Amino acid sequence: MGDLVLNKTYIEAVNDFNRLYGQKAINICPELYNITINAVYHNDSQHLSELNLNSNDAFAYYFYYEVPPKIAEIVINEEVLLRQRMENEDIQAAIAHEIGHIISIENHGDCYGGLAAEVLSDDYASKIGLRNQLISLLKKMKGCGEYCDFQLRWFEKRIGLLEKFPADDDIATIAKMALLLGEYKS
Repeated sequence: MGDLVLNKTYIEAVNDFNRLYGQKAINICPELYNITINAVYHNDSQHLSELNLNSNDAFAYYFYYEVPPKIAEIVINEEVLLRQRMENEDIQAAIAHEIGHIISIENHGDCYGGLAAEVLSDDYASKIGLRNQLISLLKKMKGCGEYCDFQLRWFEKRIGLLEKFPADDDIATIAKMALLLGEYKS
């Protein structure tokens, strides 16, 4: 198998992700065989103007899925990585989370947004074995002092759901989504 994420950066964590989690990622979601995923620096992205990146966004994704070939970008802002002191495992967890967004769109279209989209993407990272690393990353982002109250509440909610439902299966995902839906109704 070739690399799941084509590394067009000098960030070694992308290569480590491929080596450690690439095959497991495809085993969980075979549709990834049909998607070309490129990791690029944010200044090299062909879709930067469409991403609406904030100054504190270390990662984003772009997925052109409507017509073949399906191509996605995981956009990495190296300045933010350095500023927020992200380490190899943080970057791997973030890559898995961004792939989770791509899979969610591939499987469900654009029907999930907001916090639900973040939770589904967190679940994908958890399923391939990066749950603890993702929790650590979210805590690091929460504590870095760069995010507004709204974002901090989302980090807290995501951390809480990952800790409350440690199972990495579809039942845990359904429970999280039901809990979120209940909160939106109340």
